[in-house]
Amino acid sequence: MKMAWVTLILGLVMVSGFAKAAEIPFQGESKADILANLDGHPNEDLIRELLTNPAATPEIALFEHDGYQGGSIRLTQSDMNIHQRSFGDKTSSVIVTGSSVWVLWNDSNFQGSQYNVVEGGYPKASYWGGGNDKVSSVQKLT
Repeated sequence: MKMAWVTLILGLVMVSGFAKAAEIPFQGESKADILANLDGHPNEDLIRELLTNPAATPEIALFEHDGYQGGSIRLTQSDMNIHQRSFGDKTSSVIVTGSSVWVLWNDSNFQGSQYNVVEGGYPKASYWGGGNDKVSSVQKLT
């Protein structure tokens, strides 16, 4: 599996409750890399829809297992408690579409450790620097 290394100047991190511009290192998969490895994938239709619809609203898809497998949820807005969707502490991989910045939080109500993700794919939690099955809330910054 190929990895794309890009440093993005556009990005935000939370500092004392205020958003601040910062560099966000992207250590994930590009859309092209994800699409190139989809043949026969259990979530092939969902992933193709996410990545090939240019008119789509920027969103984040959370997957239950590594490699974009298992159950999933799609969000276009922040969610303070994904446990209410029966998806808390299940996220193992993520796809972000559109030019948006999202924060994955370990605890509900945007608390605990936070991890910024930008457009692209994160086939394992280690790609965003987090732990497996730890995401409890998701915040859209841009």
